[in-house]
Amino acid sequence: MPDNSRRQYHVNLAVAYNVWQHWQVTGDLGFLLRHGAELLVETTRFFACRASADLASSRYDLRGVMGPDEFHDVIGPALGGELWDRIGLATGELDHWDLVSRGRRVPFLRSGLLAQFEGYDDLAELDWPRYCARYGDIGRLDLLLEAEGDLTNRYKASKQADVLMLFYLLSAKELAAVLGRLGYDLDTSSIPATVDYYLARASHGSTLSRVVHAWVLAHTDRARSWGLLR
Repeated sequence: MPDNSRRQYHVNLAVAYNVWQHWQVTGDLGFLLRHGAELLVETTRFFACRASADLASSRYDLRGVMGPDEFHDVIGPALGGELWDRIGLATGELDHWDLVSRGRRVPFLRSGLLAQFEGYDDLAELDWPRYCARYGDIGRLDLLLEAEGDLTNRYKASKQADVLMLFYLLSAKELAAVLGRLGYDLDTSSIPATVDYYLARASHGSTLSRVVHAWVLAHTDRARSWGLLR
């Protein structure tokens, strides 16, 4: 099978997320000035330069990348001074980042739930009970299907918690604010339905999958959450 892992640029975002969490928890201004701000700026530069504008919809798309979904190949001035001079941060860059941060495209299913990606609705449903009964451990569903002459690209199937990572990293309020900045309204009451929808379509082929699912279920189904964590 082709290895497109070199396109998994989302790993950079995990670094930026951790830098920001570290700053929020510790208030370590020295870390932010020496290392953190530069990591955040360079990561933002990278994704801003990879975002291509769709003039027809006034949205930005990241193309030629591989997201956490491994089953589908979908192609401050007040502290500035020496720091901003060293990084070379320009006002034009900030304006462009602001534009991109408000224009990124977010796809939704026809039901109104967040979509794994655009076109996910049109994929076939997998016969999960049949595959579980036949193989037991279906974590590497991609290899099982390939051995049968089939492809995961055809199905609504996830190796791990992809969409649900949003609820792992962000609170409902934070996620609603992010989507609101992009011009989308998130009905937070739809979150449990979103969790159920993708949990029913996950093979847990990643060691991280059950941990993430356990977290997002912790407030709604503690027994199921504990079972997944164990």
